[in-house]
Parts: sequence; structure tokens; C-alpha cells
Amino acid sequence: MLLQWLKLRTSKDWDLWISIVRGTAYHVWHLIDPSNPTKPAMLPQPEVPKLTIPKNIDKATKANLLVDRELLMLDYKIDCMDWERQHDGFTKIFDLIFNTLSANNLLYISNMEFHPWDILRALQQKLGPLDYARALELERELEKFQLGRKCNEATLGAGGKT
Repeated sequence: MLLQWLKLRTSKDWDLWISIVRGTAYHVWHLIDPSNPTKPAMLPQPEVPKLTIPKNIDKATKANLLVDRELLMLDYKIDCMDWERQHDGFTKIFDLIFNTLSANNLLYISNMEFHPWDILRALQQKLGPLDYARALELERELEKFQLGRKCNEATLGAGGKT
């Protein structure tokens, strides 16, 4: 489900946006959390195990090898489920990121590795709450407030006539 109302435009949107991303990515958050200082390793796509059973062996050895092969296949199926959960989680996160990111912010991620951790990390550095951009926005808001206050004081000083 895409959230049509959610857009990451400025650093003001970061806290809500990242909390939605975190909630959507609960299965894979440990792999994409931008607060991790290093990129976590992803699960590799599992390979089908290869265990050949020679033709000229006794029945007991053959039975043991068949059990081993079944155990390897069970491990493979579990690894596939884990990999698919990771892959599905990444797909959901990519969809969410690219569908909720403003066009201006796409520039921040245009030339980077295609991994959610890299993307979220770059966005956090540009739009995170303690970022330079956020401080600049707050400074502009303060200037607007102070300008409005000066206008109000000037109006009141002129007898309150508008």
C-alpha cells in the first residue's frame, strides 16, 4: 500500500517519513538502518546444494547420503525463505522510497549503489533532523517570525492602523 499523502520534501518531513519506512521495513530494518555506521551484509541468494550419490555403494551408506541430501535441501529451503523475505522487504522499501521522495530529493540518490542502506544514509545526511539543511530551514523560519513580529510592532507603533 502506497501512502499518497507521504512525501519527503524537506527535513521537516524526515521524522514521519523515516518512521513509516522503519515500520514498513520491520523484517529487514537491521539491514537498512541508516544509523548503522557500516553497511550490513546482505544474505546471498542461496544455491541449490549438490550432493551426488555414487551408484556402487552399499545400502547403509546410500541411506545415510539420502538423509544428508534431505537435510541439505531442508537447509536450502530455509535459506530461500530467509532470502525471499529479505528480497521482498527490499522491494517494498524501494517502492516506498521512490514513490514518496520528492523530485528534488532524487538528486541526492541518483549516483549511488542500489542498496536501501546507502539510499537512506544519503537522505539522512541531507535531510536528517540534525543536518545543515534542517538548521537552515529553522533559521529561515526564525527570520520570517522575526520579520512578522517587527511588522506587527511597527503597525502597533503607528497607532495600530493597517
